[in-house]
Amino acid sequence: MQVFEKINKVISVITKIFMIICFSYMTIALSIQVFGRYIFNAGFSWTEESARYIMIWSVFIGAAYIALNLEHVKVSLIEDALKKASHREVLHIVQHVISLIFVVIVLCYGFMQLSIASLSRSANTGQSMLFPYMVFPVAFILLTYAYFYRLVKSILKMKNRQEGESEL
Repeated sequence: MQVFEKINKVISVITKIFMIICFSYMTIALSIQVFGRYIFNAGFSWTEESARYIMIWSVFIGAAYIALNLEHVKVSLIEDALKKASHREVLHIVQHVISLIFVVIVLCYGFMQLSIASLSRSANTGQSMLFPYMVFPVAFILLTYAYFYRLVKSILKMKNRQEGESEL
């Protein structure tokens, strides 16, 4: 489990730095767009489009960061209704399994989308749409790892609790 913890920390740091870079780029690109329109009465087509693609990347990579560190918003109505810790642990395992199945399905479709995206070009800049669509495999690989990590951690937590109860 220590290996998972180290990988988790590395991925967390990398995703934080990536998101800082993304938001910094968006701020600079959109500022250029605003000043360009104000000074030259004409904007630059690349700023708006590139900022949009970077926003997409930051949202999906941010989702992976949030899932990895359990910082997402959740509705805990069912969890709060369960009195026993063992029942809550089973619920967590079920949640992680369902989430893992979902992200693996989206990951598979993300790879299929890459072949279509490589043939498409963006309207403003004429660049390949491969970069915007590459976010799906990258983010969902990270999400797959995050939910797998959480699943293993929940199973080990439940196993350790059961072993502790059996010793009593």
